Amino acid sequence: NEFKSISKKCFEYLDGNNSYRLLYCLQIIDMLLKPSTSSNIEKKEKKEWRDNFVKEGGLDHLSEIFIKSDIFFLQINNKGLECLSLLLNILNFLMIEKIPNGPIRLHDDITVTN
Repeated sequence: NEFKSISKKCFEYLDGNNSYRLLYCLQIIDMLLKPSTSSNIEKKEKKEWRDNFVKEGGLDHLSEIFIKSDIFFLQINNKGLECLSLLLNILNFLMIEKIPNGPIRLHDDITVTN
């Protein structure tokens, strides 16, 4: 339940029309998604957060921001380029699970062999 209230508030601030706000929110999401250490506990917590974020519609919301973004506007604004880069990086991280020496698994259990 606590996650739902956080995610709703988070989605409210994820606005593709404000580069600075979007960049700040994307930086927070990126930090929450990716483990900064090799600790198994941290990896587990980050995976749970990622799974909840996707389940609550975070991936869909970020995809919608990307689709609706004015790419030309983002290119003329330095913060816009940073947003676009980070957004693509997060989308890639959420959609593709890289397994060392194994196949690439897409988000919905679709497997692509190398």
